[in-house]
Amino acid sequence: MRTFDYTGYDLAGKPKRGLIEAWSVKEAREKLAFGGILAERLAVAGKRVGFPLQARIALYRELGALLAAGVPLMRAFELLLSSPELLEARIVVAAIRDRVREGQALSATLRDRGENVPAYETAVIESAERAGTLDRILSEIAGFLEREEQLKQKVQASLAYPMIVFTTGVCVALVMLGVLLPKTQAIFDAAGDVRLPWITSGFMALGSALRSWGPAVLGLFIGAAVACMAMVRRSEIARRRRDRILFSLPLLGRGAALLVNLRFARTLSMVLEGGVPLIEGFVLAGKSTGNAWVEHAVMVAADDLTHGARASEVLGKIAPLSGLLAGYVSVGESTGDLRRMLSQAADRYLSRWEVFVTRSLG
Repeated sequence: MRTFDYTGYDLAGKPKRGLIEAWSVKEAREKLAFGGILAERLAVAGKRVGFPLQARIALYRELGALLAAGVPLMRAFELLLSSPELLEARIVVAAIRDRVREGQALSATLRDRGENVPAYETAVIESAERAGTLDRILSEIAGFLEREEQLKQKVQASLAYPMIVFTTGVCVALVMLGVLLPKTQAIFDAAGDVRLPWITSGFMALGSALRSWGPAVLGLFIGAAVACMAMVRRSEIARRRRDRILFSLPLLGRGAALLVNLRFARTLSMVLEGGVPLIEGFVLAGKSTGNAWVEHAVMVAADDLTHGARASEVLGKIAPLSGLLAGYVSVGESTGDLRRMLSQAADRYLSRWEVFVTRSLG
């Protein structure tokens, strides 16, 4: 039996949309007609679509709570389909429920049906399914994703104020050079032979050049920026070079290093908690940093782990991760509690990130 997403009208002409279960399209239309609904569109709720972050958090948290309470998996999905928090993602949840009912694992279903579900999420869920700890790990993933979303919002909020100030400054400068200075020049021209300071004459010449060539230069600048962004988007090597240069920039480089260490430590701690092997966890944590150069460096360095190298030694070869994080990992290897030390490292880097943001904005 499959779930169908339908849109149509009832007998009063009011638009209707919802989900219905049936063995075929014909049976689904007959069920809807029997209920007084004329289906205008009918599609199987099983296509590969986006799965929003907030919907995934709600799914993991509620599903984990239901499983921990002893509710069977399929019954839990039935209850989730009526959850208000998952109302906008009911089609995706219904498709996942159908695949699980047919015998497919939850992790494989998320991998096949969710376009934006990261690899480390499905890897942790797959390990939890094998270990029989799905209820606990789902709650862990929900908490992890919530912390990541809060961090993302903090980053966006931190960048918003400097961007507003910078944009305002540029607009004021353009108005000064393109509008106010020409009017001032007209006054001086009307006054006769007046000798102006060289800096004033220079700014007036700049304003005149902006009026004449400004639109063309601006168009060329925008075109070049769009072309560069397209090239970086297409080329993996260009993305790595761009992300590596980011660490050498003043102020921004320090912030980028803090974020990379924070995300790597938190993700690796979470995947190890879920039962993912250390080598695979390294690769997944590298992908979660959001930095193409670090991701590639971690993937290359992870080969050393397969030959018996210590994790702290591997991190020591990657410049952005070779500082405090490598020390925490070394202690975790010595004490046999790597996951807890990674969690402490993530908390430490979060504290340093908040201090960095506060001082930078100040």
